[in-house]
Amino acid sequence: MSGLLIPAIVLISCVACNNNSERSIKTGTDSVVTIRINPGEARSELINLSYIADRIEYIPLQTNDSIVMGTYLDFHITDDLIFIRDQNCILEFDKNGRFIRKMFTVGNGPEESIARSFAVNESERVVYAFDIHSRKGNIYDFDGRFISTFNKKLCDPNYWINNIAYFRSNIFLSIPVRPGTDYLYSCFDLRNDSITILHQNPNVFTVSQENQAPMIVPSSNSYQVTDSNILFKDMYCDTVFITNKEFRTKPCYIIELGSEKLQWEDFRDHGMFDISSGPPNGYYVESFADTKSYLLLFVQSFKWPELLCIYDKKTGELAISSNREYKTADQQVLMKNDLDHMTSFPPMSKGDGKFYYHDECLYSIIEANEFVDIYRSAAPEVLNSTDYLRRMKTLFAQMDEFSNPVIMKIHLK
Repeated sequence: MSGLLIPAIVLISCVACNNNSERSIKTGTDSVVTIRINPGEARSELINLSYIADRIEYIPLQTNDSIVMGTYLDFHITDDLIFIRDQNCILEFDKNGRFIRKMFTVGNGPEESIARSFAVNESERVVYAFDIHSRKGNIYDFDGRFISTFNKKLCDPNYWINNIAYFRSNIFLSIPVRPGTDYLYSCFDLRNDSITILHQNPNVFTVSQENQAPMIVPSSNSYQVTDSNILFKDMYCDTVFITNKEFRTKPCYIIELGSEKLQWEDFRDHGMFDISSGPPNGYYVESFADTKSYLLLFVQSFKWPELLCIYDKKTGELAISSNREYKTADQQVLMKNDLDHMTSFPPMSKGDGKFYYHDECLYSIIEANEFVDIYRSAAPEVLNSTDYLRRMKTLFAQMDEFSNPVIMKIHLK
């Protein structure tokens, strides 16, 4: 990592990553919240949306011949815009779903980009389109104008990169676990090209594994970036850490799965390097969303049904819902729509199980053919159940199975 300054390395105690963590760890004036999850207590019926939300919106993304979306991969929400990453391009929509522009042409030519990940700086109204494979990227303003190239040594060139995000003049990086990786989360300061390490890699390999190429590289290091902090969780660590705007990091939550936890060594030896004996047992936290009133957790297993866990910060109650069967294609646990009774809400995305949260709202994408089928088969009393649905009748009636997807927006309590 020559040529890069490292002004601060936050040392994370290994104790915080063990199942035997203290029940209440003091961090200044705050205490770490411990949440114990027993997968055996999961109910098969869906959790009602009214448990966490009080209002729903459906945002159809405008469709025309030039913007028929293929595979939507990622999206970012700002106060007035929606950015969708589709086929390595970034599409810009307004908050009502009206198409504005393609941010760039996909390619390696001048001012072209391949966006396998992207970050949004809302305060300066710029987008960082970044190819995590070639480490090349460009910066565009919200009007789609090219600003400059972005070819920085964000981390050790031997490290793989999962995703990037923007945080207070820094590019935040999530880095997957593999041999030779010293840290999993870091920030690259765009002002002085320095790196702040947020979380060391606590997962060790055997001597022989250090020189092997893994068959499977886990990429589920989860995180959440807001204007004021970063929260992150290593896949095999019990602790959700929080980094504030001064780049001080401390434990925030401890998620205890007890004997049901998938241990790092089991995945390493019976999944990452050798899958001959089949997938390992146990659960791990795939992703989370920390809101004002709730902590939502998506708990995954390689063998068992997924879990949606909702922790109520005010009451300390924990609600757990499960898929009825093991699903590898959907990676979703639905919530029952008891607000307008239109369609169930998938709080996590289908492709990678992420939560999309912004300004006390959760977002998810519904395929157009699925939405159209549900809307056309809904009873008249459902379609007229709210003022919002009555206002949207004309727009929804124009949709068909070839339309672009619909973003479902859930207003949290």
